[in-house]
Amino acid sequence: EPKRNMLRLISLACLLTLARPFHYPRPLPRPLALLPHLGPLQCRLPGTEVEESSARSGSADDLLPSTLDIDADPLSRNGWGELFSPSKSDESPLTSDSPFVLSISDTITSEGGLDNLLNPAKLVNLERKLVDLRLELMDEVGLERPGAEGEDLWVLVRSMEGSDFDVRGYESDAAKALRGRLEETQRKIDAERRTVFRGWLKDIFLAQAVLSFVLSYFMAFDPGLLFGSFGWYNDPRLGMEVAVRVLGFWWWWLFIIPSLRSRRPRGREKVSLDYAFLLTPLASLVAPAFTTDTGTIWLVDAAITAGCYAVGYGGSLVEV
Repeated sequence: EPKRNMLRLISLACLLTLARPFHYPRPLPRPLALLPHLGPLQCRLPGTEVEESSARSGSADDLLPSTLDIDADPLSRNGWGELFSPSKSDESPLTSDSPFVLSISDTITSEGGLDNLLNPAKLVNLERKLVDLRLELMDEVGLERPGAEGEDLWVLVRSMEGSDFDVRGYESDAAKALRGRLEETQRKIDAERRTVFRGWLKDIFLAQAVLSFVLSYFMAFDPGLLFGSFGWYNDPRLGMEVAVRVLGFWWWWLFIIPSLRSRRPRGREKVSLDYAFLLTPLASLVAPAFTTDTGTIWLVDAAITAGCYAVGYGGSLVEV
């Protein structure tokens, strides 16, 4: 019974500690969709191409007052969540099927469109900012806005040429400032369009999942094979064997499934992994009430993941 209680406490502590970064402050300055569990990190991943000026542009002025809800799923075919503007509550949320987002995706020349970009949400934010700046410039130079409203207006303004939203020869301090901001925003948009999620990076995530699978197996079944030669592992005062065994079956939720999801799978595989990501932590918390064998709990998590794949590819799961 003491060992079972220890398993429960360690499992609960792992879940609470590792789930806490999900509640990061909003809005995020530069959301990193590939690693949502790490919170608002600002870094550049390998396998991407991006201009130095874009990599350094992490200021709040780069984005509209928008946030990413990574747990929501309108735009999450590759994990980028729902995009919305809290300051404009009368507007509907932007989703992957919104006309404005589709108009942007249609102009992405790389295979996969927006889904193939490293940070598609930032591109959408920049495009929306570009539209707002063009509308401001039209008001400044005295041009009449198009008669459309909402996203239809955004699509029209986004497709305009320079002469459609600006008047050549009109000079004012406000107009000059808006033109400068338009040029800067367009440069950032061009840089984001070249920030592509490379195929070999997906292979790295797959290799990470396989390595995590093997490592977690030995951690859950016989951690002494890996850590038996270390003094900290054999110190009875620390009780590290139980902690390592518990971490072994939690590895499914911490590394194996997230590594597979980081490949940005689509369709049935994405749905299967989404369910596995939700169910494995529940199993890891409940299973210690029935068994203290960490190898058995590891097998339960493995069976749940395999079952999610089987049911998902059978078409019985709906998107969460």
